[in-house]
Amino acid sequence: MKFAIVLTCVLLATACTTTPQQDQAGPPTPVAVSVRPAAGKSLFIDVHKLEPGKVTFEDVKAAHLKDLATQGAYGVSFIKFWVDEAAGEVYCLSEAPNAKAIQDTHGKAHGLLPDEIHAVKEGE
Repeated sequence: MKFAIVLTCVLLATACTTTPQQDQAGPPTPVAVSVRPAAGKSLFIDVHKLEPGKVTFEDVKAAHLKDLATQGAYGVSFIKFWVDEAAGEVYCLSEAPNAKAIQDTHGKAHGLLPDEIHAVKEGE
């Protein structure tokens, strides 16, 4: 259940962003941003369940940069990541040919293998 809630939040956060200019009479205007995988690739969200309270955004950002430096060798494109520091969980959105390519990229980049990898499709 928790994964379903997080997945919904992840997809909503990816689908909407705000415009640089805000209307002074109201909230920011949402702009749709589509994440469509390249031919032969699918979207995935992988979940890392680490120790609660022991995960920092800066540590995850450093690991993400290592993923970006390694991803090309495995045909993966990491798009975005999220961190729940209190729960010790990390979520990564990527496009890849398969789940093994994601696992191999994480393994080679920094050794922090995901506990779960889910193929996902973007809603309209």
